[in-house]
Amino acid sequence: MKKEESKALRKAIGRQPEFRLPSNFTYRMMQQVEQEAFLRKKRNEKRIFILWAATLILMGGSALAYLIFTYMKNLSGIEEALKNIPENSSLLQTFPVLLTVFMLLAVLNYRLNTLRYRKFMEKEK
Repeated sequence: MKKEESKALRKAIGRQPEFRLPSNFTYRMMQQVEQEAFLRKKRNEKRIFILWAATLILMGGSALAYLIFTYMKNLSGIEEALKNIPENSSLLQTFPVLLTVFMLLAVLNYRLNTLRYRKFMEKEK
């Protein structure tokens, strides 16, 4: 009985079509692995940037709070000093320009990283 069962199993296995992987399976798999590694690296960079920004904000806030609590009495006359700033002060004109430059640099950085990623993916094809 066991012999017949094993013969039947061998015949059934022999009748099954052979499964073959595509010829470019290794290449495609490596491409997916590299793409996933690249995306993981970008996610880690994003997390690090967010943590860095949060740390800077907390440190700046802490320093500002320390300065305010330490020099509260000396800051009581700051309102009058701020009222006396002329409207065409160079400091007030410089801030929007610096903010605009920072935003343009951020957009340029994003575009260059996108182009670099596209070039990387095209090179892999």
